[in-house]
Amino acid sequence: MTLEQQIKSHALGLGFNLVGITDAQPLTEGESRLRAWLATGREGAMGYMSRTPERRARPADHLPGAQSVVCLGLNYYQPDPEKPNSGPARGRVSNYARAEDYHLIIADKLSALENFIRALPSPDGQPVRTKSCVDASPLLERELAQKAGLGFVGKNSCLITPEFGSWVFLAEVITTLPLLPDTPGSGTCGNCTRCLDVCPTQAFDDEWLLDARKCISYLTIELRAPIEPELRPAMGDWIFGCDLCQTICPYNKSPWTTTESRLLPDDPIEAAYPSLEKLFSYADEAEFKKDYADRPQLRPRRRAMIQSAAYAAANLHATELIPRLESLARADRDPLVRNAALHALEKLTTLPSKP
Repeated sequence: MTLEQQIKSHALGLGFNLVGITDAQPLTEGESRLRAWLATGREGAMGYMSRTPERRARPADHLPGAQSVVCLGLNYYQPDPEKPNSGPARGRVSNYARAEDYHLIIADKLSALENFIRALPSPDGQPVRTKSCVDASPLLERELAQKAGLGFVGKNSCLITPEFGSWVFLAEVITTLPLLPDTPGSGTCGNCTRCLDVCPTQAFDDEWLLDARKCISYLTIELRAPIEPELRPAMGDWIFGCDLCQTICPYNKSPWTTTESRLLPDDPIEAAYPSLEKLFSYADEAEFKKDYADRPQLRPRRRAMIQSAAYAAANLHATELIPRLESLARADRDPLVRNAALHALEKLTTLPSKP
């Protein structure tokens, strides 16, 4: 087997579903697009995006002497359970965030893959060096993945793969080992604009042009301030992330369920549709962390999760939650929580009486 075949075989054996290889040359077109996007302010409060944008386009900045990048994909899709139409009011959580934080899952696999690659022989006889990245590392992952043949970037800015659509996590191992690159991915959305049209907050200014400041995923995960009033009704019942521009995509019509057991929750309904009343019951951050340890929801923390839950309660006309919201509005120590509860109360107490 060639070195490339050995690496791909080992990566698949570790549980990755897709593997491709590309060189470590700068992504000049990607850097240009990133700079143009940042110049418009569409990154919103994600200040980290504007720090050293050139580093995101240059794998060798992460590992001096880098020759190659092994690009990896992990299918995370799981079928949506049917949302209960009775019982407690429930929010909605994005498909990827219903069990263990994928950063932890992928980090374990990357560590094992790095160990394998470092043990391979180098043509120059020097020790092979590696650097792994997953999501939080500043790299243009989708551009690298397309260059490595994993798929193509769709109009909703997601990487679309032939095998798993856009339901994939991306990761990379940069290495000093020279490897034969794969053929770049190709594909097209054609005239389809379903992903752009379905967005309830109209977050796409154009094809391939997302305004993060209006994206529900950004609003529920990244934003640390009150959400703009005009966007709150369009959020519906989403309290963490949003899948609408993916579920509508024709490439995602017949998805494969993930084989990664750590991504599958014990209670699919509660994981996909958390009880809003339970979220409101967390008294402080420490109590919230006990239930969400090693979960993606730790990123927005209790305060932002309750903010989104309050807006969802208003959108769902969940008047039974008024006592909980009154307590939060009156006594919670966090002003973000108090303001969100007040907004929900204003909406819920002005609803027309039920016949």
